[in-house]
Parts: sequence; structure tokens; C-alpha cells
Amino acid sequence: MPSSSVWARPLPPVAAAALVAAVAVGVGAAYLALARSADPSTPSAPPLVRPPLPPGSYPDAPLAAGTPAPPLEAAGWLNGPYPGPDARTARLVVLDIWAGWCPSCRATAPGVLAAYHKYKDRGVAFVSLAGHDRDDVQAFADRFDIPWPCGYGATLESLARFGAYSADRMSAAYNPGYEVTPTIFILGPDGRVRWHDDQARPRHLTEVDTMTRNLDTAIDRELAATPPPR
Repeated sequence: MPSSSVWARPLPPVAAAALVAAVAVGVGAAYLALARSADPSTPSAPPLVRPPLPPGSYPDAPLAAGTPAPPLEAAGWLNGPYPGPDARTARLVVLDIWAGWCPSCRATAPGVLAAYHKYKDRGVAFVSLAGHDRDDVQAFADRFDIPWPCGYGATLESLARFGAYSADRMSAAYNPGYEVTPTIFILGPDGRVRWHDDQARPRHLTEVDTMTRNLDTAIDRELAATPPPR
């Protein structure tokens, strides 16, 4: 008894020829598309990359001790707004400019948090700045229980004014965010830089424990040189 399935019925000659032609055209088009994508001479859409900041428009190293710190600018703040210099009563301010690409920023976060708890009642304020969006900064703050003001959406220009920017990590296929160079600063009550960590985290200058000990040592030294406000 013949099968009733349509797959068992022979196609008429004309329909069969049309089907073969359609398959051939489809295979040819797919091969041509693959060949074009594999051809390095075929132009492709350029990556969406922001060009580097103009040379000379920013310091090429972290701001040195004695240099007035630029304003701390961000699109918004978590854990409360950062008090401006006119309202600030802290003896010192520890400023942490960080970036998500830097594993040492995550590795040293518990040590920086320990420094906060050690010095917060001695007139030392902490504040963070990052170019990431609110969600990324919130995730970082939540992960490490960071209680101090955290600025998000800081522009490259504002971070570069601190010398926390480098175009060396930029390329035709760079990952945005790599141009921010994490740096920790200590600022005095006059708004001037007292100390910076020489960008030890991205440069992997020392072990993580040494980095956090160096921060504690710098805070102790600067507190000794800064009398409490009257």
C-alpha cells in the first residue's frame, strides 16, 4: 500500500529542477558571504572607540605633593553626596580613583575598608571616584561594604586632571575603561595633594598587603603633620 506521506511522493521534473536551483543559489550566497568575511581586505565597521585625550591636556603622572587637587566631579554619588571643600571638616581626605579592569583594586578593597574603620574617627574622610555607571559602582560598593561617598560616571577629563589617565593602553580594539589608571591620593584640609600611591595597584609595584600598609603609614604621617581643627 503506497505511503500517504508527502515526503514519499516524487516531485515533478520542473519542481525538482527549481528546488535544485534554489539550493545552489543559497549555497553560493552563503559561500560568498563567508569568503568576504574571511578576506582581510574587506572593510569592516570600525570599533566604537573614543579617541585619546589630546596630549598635553592632562598631567602624565599623578599630581605631586603640594599640588592643588582639582574638583571631585561625578555624574552622581552613592552613600550620600560628597561634601565640597567649603563644607569639609576632615583633617585628611583619602581619594580612591579606581577602575573595574584593575584586579588589584578588588584585592586591596578590604585593606582600604580596614583603613577607613581605623581612621574615620580621627578626622580622615574617604571618597571614591570611577568612570563606571551607577550600577557597576553600586555592585562594587555592595561587594566590599563600602560606606563612604562613591562617585560614578566621572568623565575621563575629570579623572585625567589628577594624572589618573594613560593613553598607552588604548588601541584599535581597546576595551573602554582601560585608559583610567587607578590611583590613591591623600588630600590635606587645604585641598592640596599630600601623598599618592604612585599607582602601585595597576603597576603591581608591591604585594597587596604592602600596598595597604603603605596607605596606613602615609595616613599616620600626614595626621601627625596636621593638627586637629579648632
